Amino acid sequence: MTVIFIGTGAAVGVWVLILGTFVFALLIIAFIFFLFGLQGLLAAYQEQREYNESAEVQPYTTLTNAGVRPALQQRGNIAGRAESAAG
Repeated sequence: MTVIFIGTGAAVGVWVLILGTFVFALLIIAFIFFLFGLQGLLAAYQEQREYNESAEVQPYTTLTNAGVRPALQQRGNIAGRAESAAG
């Protein structure tokens, strides 16, 4: 079974038209999946960005020495205290 185009007079098999339509439909479905995936990726990126910019996390995201205190006790003092607590 063939389809003959009036303008050109070319004959094309029906199976070519069916497969072409099927491939085109799969292309549209793949493009829709791609758009949904891209939307999910952008939403995850936006959520990560909001999380990194929140006030609760901000002090821990920058490399700074604010809030870090040097150790005030010597190692010997810590060991001496452990011995006195045990004895």
